[in-house]
Amino acid sequence: MKKIAYLILMLLPITTSAQIIISSADMPATSDEIVVSIVNPVAVVNAEATGPNFIWDFSDLISTGQRTDIYQNVWSTPFAYQFFFNNVFLYPDNESDYALSVDFPSLIPQLTFEEVMYYYKNADDAYYNTGFGATINDIPASVQGDPTDTLYTFPLAYEDTNSNDFFLELEIPGFGYYGQYGTRVDTVDGWGNITTPYGSFDALRVKSTLFITDTTYVDFISFGIAVDRPVAIEYKWLANGQGIPVFKVVNQLGFNTNAEYLDEAVPTSAYNGVKPELNAFPNPAKDQITIQLPEQAEWIEIRELSGALVKRIDLNKSQSGAYAIGLNDLSNGVYLLSVSSHGQAVGHQLFEKID
Repeated sequence: MKKIAYLILMLLPITTSAQIIISSADMPATSDEIVVSIVNPVAVVNAEATGPNFIWDFSDLISTGQRTDIYQNVWSTPFAYQFFFNNVFLYPDNESDYALSVDFPSLIPQLTFEEVMYYYKNADDAYYNTGFGATINDIPASVQGDPTDTLYTFPLAYEDTNSNDFFLELEIPGFGYYGQYGTRVDTVDGWGNITTPYGSFDALRVKSTLFITDTTYVDFISFGIAVDRPVAIEYKWLANGQGIPVFKVVNQLGFNTNAEYLDEAVPTSAYNGVKPELNAFPNPAKDQITIQLPEQAEWIEIRELSGALVKRIDLNKSQSGAYAIGLNDLSNGVYLLSVSSHGQAVGHQLFEKID
């Protein structure tokens, strides 16, 4: 009987994690304050690797800074921004649950975007970016998505696909016209378990490919232009109940340009006033490079630009001040130097090793 039970167990599939489903309940809620840690994107290796029952291990990534995303009630955002986002009768597709302050890259030299807020709608069937509010060329404006950008459709499961177009346009007094149109192509191309410095999660992996074009028309010169942004690929790992992706990597032109993970806040005092950039010298360096250690420094790491670790020095909080690192065992090239204190990378710098 024991042999039969053993054979049955041998025939059962062995899995490392659960294949989960993502729903609207897994998105942020109004007034959520979510801490995100920023990662040097060149340190992320094999972000594109995926599949069913996959294991992703990004546990050795080093935070270079943090931000806190606050999901504000629409009514608490600037009144001039709210026009499209709090009127269910006139603009039901744009009625939003909350807004989030974001960086908005402008590829049009004649336009400046300040105090930008993206608006979001969390519905039972999908999660939408409904548009944005911003001060554009010093004029507060509300910019409607029509159609809106569908970020996720629910329920979201492995091998789901979705493609949608989105469009934004705005007349700017004294300037002319600004518009943005694009296409998002989503594929849930993996599921499994992901480990980040924050923890381990059963997750779905979503790959989003974004094609975006900015358009403008300048009245006083009667001239318009369209600028295609570089195609962006977003890799996002979603887990139940976490609100945002537990890990996200953005790739453009074949290079990782952004990486971040869900985290918990680290007190500013833990950084001991050390600035993000190290004062490492000389640079370029031949036989050795010297850095100024923070108080209670824990370790020093040197990585290739691919993210591969080539040297680690454990300090155990026992040293401070100037510290010289031998480089004779390194090949010529460019490297990333990092130092840690209180469990976080508190400084980093690129340097070149030469003969």
